[in-house]
Amino acid sequence: MGSRWTGPNGETGAVPDQLGSTWRFEHRRGSAQELHDEAAGDPVTGRAVVVQHVSRPALVLGSAQGSADVDEGFGRRSGVDLARRRSGGGAVLLGTDDHIWVDLVVPAGDVLADDDVVRAAAWVGELWVRALGLGPFEDSGRLVRHDGRWSDRDLGARACFAAVGPGELVLDGRKVLGISQRRTRAGARFQCLAYRRWDPESLLGLLAGAGGSEWADGVGPDALRSA
Repeated sequence: MGSRWTGPNGETGAVPDQLGSTWRFEHRRGSAQELHDEAAGDPVTGRAVVVQHVSRPALVLGSAQGSADVDEGFGRRSGVDLARRRSGGGAVLLGTDDHIWVDLVVPAGDVLADDDVVRAAAWVGELWVRALGLGPFEDSGRLVRHDGRWSDRDLGARACFAAVGPGELVLDGRKVLGISQRRTRAGARFQCLAYRRWDPESLLGLLAGAGGSEWADGVGPDALRSA
């Protein structure tokens, strides 16, 4: 299916009219943990686009992950922070210049703050299609927005870019945009990540069980390398 938006009331279109309203833009810089902590404490007063700039490399775990997901030698490695985000999904490895990280924030009651995680992510994927200038790929069928649930929940729970979730984009079979969602009473935050360079080997070196024995059947390093 191509990248088309479906709203909470079943309305469809290339882009919803509601996206044309005012958005506040902001750039932030800091360690991955500082940026995630600041995001968690943000008051939601309206729609916002927050571009996040990481000052140091970091392995960022999803909200359901813990120390058991990290290689036991991680603490002896220099130059890579360990951070945790409040949104779900698997680990991501962030360098200082290998990715684009943007948070999209919408207040509670906004038409874009749908409680259904699949519908809610659809407009996010559509915005990224336009922002990345990938229209020709979309028209040729090479760029696909994933409109279902996780393609592989177990693998995606270990490493974000090893599986495809709602609203995320795939180009020629490979994931190019990751989205995680977090909701509070104040609103919804969509944390979006697009890699300029995908380096699965470096990520594998930081995850527990990278040798394969601790990973579930079919959820191992080879599957991550092919993502």
